[in-house]
Amino acid sequence: MVDLNLQRLFNSSIRMMHCYTRISTLHSKFACLFTLSLTALVLTMINLSPAFTLQGGQGLRVNVQALPDSLEKIYGPRFENLGHVSSILFQEMELLSNEGLIDEMGIKQPLGPSGFENAKKGETFVKIGVGELVKQEEIGYRFQTHYLVANYASVDTDSSGQEVRFSMEEKNHPQYAYRYTKIYRVDSNNPELTIDYHLENVGKLPIVTEQYNHNWFSFLSAAENLNYRIEPAFTISSKKNMSFESDSNAILVSSRIKKPSFVDFTQIQNSQRNSLMLSNAEKGN
Repeated sequence: MVDLNLQRLFNSSIRMMHCYTRISTLHSKFACLFTLSLTALVLTMINLSPAFTLQGGQGLRVNVQALPDSLEKIYGPRFENLGHVSSILFQEMELLSNEGLIDEMGIKQPLGPSGFENAKKGETFVKIGVGELVKQEEIGYRFQTHYLVANYASVDTDSSGQEVRFSMEEKNHPQYAYRYTKIYRVDSNNPELTIDYHLENVGKLPIVTEQYNHNWFSFLSAAENLNYRIEPAFTISSKKNMSFESDSNAILVSSRIKKPSFVDFTQIQNSQRNSLMLSNAEKGN
């Protein structure tokens, strides 16, 4: 079994788990809107040279790297520059494909990134995790737009033992400023990966945003193996979609996966329950 925990500590989940968090003040209480979707891709993982390798328990190996420039060329300046998980190997089976696990803030309308609504064409707004972007036209924010980057927020990286820490500070914008730290950590005894998020508002105006973890999971043997089970730490609705079905406690592979598939769940949930467990009954893990 593999445990994935995505935790948020705001002084201020795999595309499977999204936690949208509204942050209105520095020490605000918040609720999370979860969009849980499972994407199974029958693809071969294209591995980029990782910056760090974390060795967890029971055969878990996680590669974490700084965001490569190639991703911005493809998707524009939308994903956070505080690293991403490019590979998760569990007992030599790869669980990710394409871009792996990657984070983004400020994607949903009508909010958009901080300062976007009030910025005029040619002025800057703050995309948390990236930096200052230039508003190009007088329409709503669109995450797929390749906005110009006026300034990238500075990033520092540190690693020790079983964790990698990325720290970012945005202090150039006159109204919106923040400190943001993301920690990737594995358990040395158990097959568990935890991602901690710490966001601190140090600017003049409140920050209101949402955050999610976009994933590309790949269960390569799921084309023939129907024994995978995904158990989130919160209750989900019953649903059947493409190659998956669910009850209130788990998501199951219901038929052979022949093409990219997904199933979505959206609900309000406390961030402390933002975790899931993946298991395979046939393999006993």
